[in-house]
Amino acid sequence: MNNPLVSISCITYNHAPYIRQCLDGFLMQECDFDFEVLIHDDASTDGTSEIIREYQEKYPNIIKPIIQTENQWSKGVRGINIKFNFSRAQGKYIAMCEGDDYWTDPLKLQKQVDFLEENAEYGLIGGSANRIYDYEDFKILHKPAVVPKTNFDFDTRYLISKNPLSTLTVCFRADLINKFPENYYKKITKDRDLYILLSIYKKFRFTKEVFGVYRIHSQGISAKFRGNYLNSIEGLKESLRTAEVWNKHFNNEYESEVKEVKHDRSLKIIKYYLMNNKWKSATGFIDNIILNRVNFKMKAVIILLKIYKKTF
Repeated sequence: MNNPLVSISCITYNHAPYIRQCLDGFLMQECDFDFEVLIHDDASTDGTSEIIREYQEKYPNIIKPIIQTENQWSKGVRGINIKFNFSRAQGKYIAMCEGDDYWTDPLKLQKQVDFLEENAEYGLIGGSANRIYDYEDFKILHKPAVVPKTNFDFDTRYLISKNPLSTLTVCFRADLINKFPENYYKKITKDRDLYILLSIYKKFRFTKEVFGVYRIHSQGISAKFRGNYLNSIEGLKESLRTAEVWNKHFNNEYESEVKEVKHDRSLKIIKYYLMNNKWKSATGFIDNIILNRVNFKMKAVIILLKIYKKTF
């Protein structure tokens, strides 16, 4: 497999209970082309790296790991996929899946590559994913909350305000990365940032097909935004910052979308603060609320918060 058509980028850290299922999802792919699996293990301490080496020995022409001896994330390195995997990708296309998620459709790559090969105007295709809540005391598999009845296209404007993509489902044209501004990697700290930059050059397709499973567990990135309202608020604030940064990058072209994001995220933040009797903290977000977009009860709350802000 010296000429892979697809490079699968997989980043992992302390995923020993899950990494086999992830790698098996790659290896079960039924396709008429070669692919490579580029793994970046960020100095795992739970045996993940040993499992990766085991697979590398079995599939030396497919599994191509970088196994760190020092944790890069703790050193402040961001954009791990880009820095360590995309830079060595040989494929025409890049697919992504983190080490604690997994694919369930053995034809995922074939379907996506066929679509991109036949439709040059598209730069990325993604789909739906089930979710599994995987904890010590319970395990529950959920289907996607919303699955579109038909496939649909979307662009940068859509991505500024909402992101329908689950990372494990995407496949995109690798050559688009070469078109990025020289300092692009400084802006990309999350997958959504990557999608926004890719969308500048080609349109995207979202397909209703379910390609895999996104795992939520106690050690996962998403877990830190659950259970603690302050962590949830921080996630919403980060969403606000992302929208503002990209709107500025595009010379305020998406001002109306940013206003919608500010309204939606600020409304959730205010509700979180009020549920925890943090009135003063809530007042910091009232200016983002579009009053004609809220019901009478919430409108009254916003007015009370404005009075509270002036008084205290």
